[in-house]
Amino acid sequence: MTSTRMAWSHMTLALAEATGWYKPNYAIAEKLYWGKNKGCTFLKNKCVSGDPLRAVSPEFCSQRSQGGCDFESMTPALCSMKKGAVPNPTHWNYYGNNLTASDSFTDGCAVDTRIGS
Repeated sequence: MTSTRMAWSHMTLALAEATGWYKPNYAIAEKLYWGKNKGCTFLKNKCVSGDPLRAVSPEFCSQRSQGGCDFESMTPALCSMKKGAVPNPTHWNYYGNNLTASDSFTDGCAVDTRIGS
């Protein structure tokens, strides 16, 4: 998944406008590709499966520090995990050994994060 570049989608711009503080230029809106056309199973199912673990879609990764590219294929990236307490271990203990995603917004699913971010 992740690049550190934020996509300015129509939804992002509408949210900014709804605050009453901004009048965005919708012409700059970008398409969001992460999870596009994946349906409800993308949101409801686990991000990894099998033995050995494999990511179920390109948005995720399964091997700590494995090299690759970010989701947008723009820059070299590593599968970003950290050791520590697994939040919500009943649902998000995908990797075992106290490994969890480095990004706290991915529900415990590791993603490729650009090197140096």
